[in-house]
Amino acid sequence: MEPVIKRRGSGYKISWDNGVDIYASRIRENPERLKCEVAIFMSGQPLTRSSPVLTSESGKDSLIRKLNRRRPFDDYSVNWDVLVEELAALVVDTHRSGEPEIGLSDVRIGNGLMWRIEGVLPENQPSLLYGDGGNGKSMYAIFLSVLVDSGYLNTELNLGLITQGSVLYLDYETDQEEIAKRVHAVQKGLGIENKTGIIYRRCSQPFASELDRILDIVDQKKIDFIVVDSLGLATGGSLEDAETTLAFFGALRQIGRTSLVISHTNKSGQPFGSVYATNASRMVLEASGSKNEDGGIDLSIFHRKSNNVPAQAPMGWHIAFEDDGEILFERKDVFDTASAGKLTASTLVATIVQRSGKLQKQDLISEVSRILDKKPDTIIPACNTALSRMKKAGRITITDNEILFNQESKELLDLDYKI
Repeated sequence: MEPVIKRRGSGYKISWDNGVDIYASRIRENPERLKCEVAIFMSGQPLTRSSPVLTSESGKDSLIRKLNRRRPFDDYSVNWDVLVEELAALVVDTHRSGEPEIGLSDVRIGNGLMWRIEGVLPENQPSLLYGDGGNGKSMYAIFLSVLVDSGYLNTELNLGLITQGSVLYLDYETDQEEIAKRVHAVQKGLGIENKTGIIYRRCSQPFASELDRILDIVDQKKIDFIVVDSLGLATGGSLEDAETTLAFFGALRQIGRTSLVISHTNKSGQPFGSVYATNASRMVLEASGSKNEDGGIDLSIFHRKSNNVPAQAPMGWHIAFEDDGEILFERKDVFDTASAGKLTASTLVATIVQRSGKLQKQDLISEVSRILDKKPDTIIPACNTALSRMKKAGRITITDNEILFNQESKELLDLDYKI
């Protein structure tokens, strides 16, 4: 029977019907040679480990001689010459073939975008979360990790569908004790009593250089969702450098799982490596946080960019740190946070009108200009557009510059949240 090759983590498992299994990993190729690590088993028992050059006759001969010393043909009836040649051919050809080509007519198209967490994490795609240091974005990433790990559902959090899955947290900034403490505190705040299933790994080398090891972990632990905290250290170089940033996202693409990458902001308030990191991410989310008078954090999440993903409304949270060690996440309207100035004029108009019930148009314009810190003349067109849409939808009536909200309308307009 012909040997069978199957993908396994960073490499392949090749099996023969005589009980020999070879695991080939850490495959490295340059124009002159292809080298890999092999772990060879016979009848389930480890036989040897080696790092042969599979495109070299001397490399293959050296492995054959070692195997013949360990398990001679006369005693075990294994033709190691043939087996090693088959190993080399299979690994080299499979590695070089890459992903198979397919006809687009054969591609099965789903009925819509799949989410790991609806509105936040597109399934099997990278998302980027960026913001200033200390604003709660890492805590938010841990919160999302706990939600995925547990498959947590709670209508009070106003979250959509959450698909449960295994989580890998790759940490470049703190340590296992700190992350474990945060995870436990978030679980406690959510009332989750089960032990966490989140897998933690402290990282110090660039992500791309550790791709083989991470692929093995993803395969062994059946990982569905990966958090990388944070992008700067994970690239191992300048974030404004195309090569290191694209190498990182190329490695992430090879893994092919849902991921959340955390990044910081540069002097202009944009994510470091913005042009490369932003283009490589399916969704880009900005985290804007401020300290609250109770010692907690008001965290606002803004959807800044997406590829084939509908624009998502801003999402606000209050993070409370309780004396008993709980960390509570509670929904909070972004309008009621220090980040209200990041909302669009149309969103502000709808919120102010609904909350006021009745007000003068000039007062509305003054309030919107105050929140956005812009001159009234510059925001009048946007305000007029929002009012026109609300009036057309029957949400408001306007008489003599007085705006009256229709109290029977319980929800805001489905406004354009593009920011």
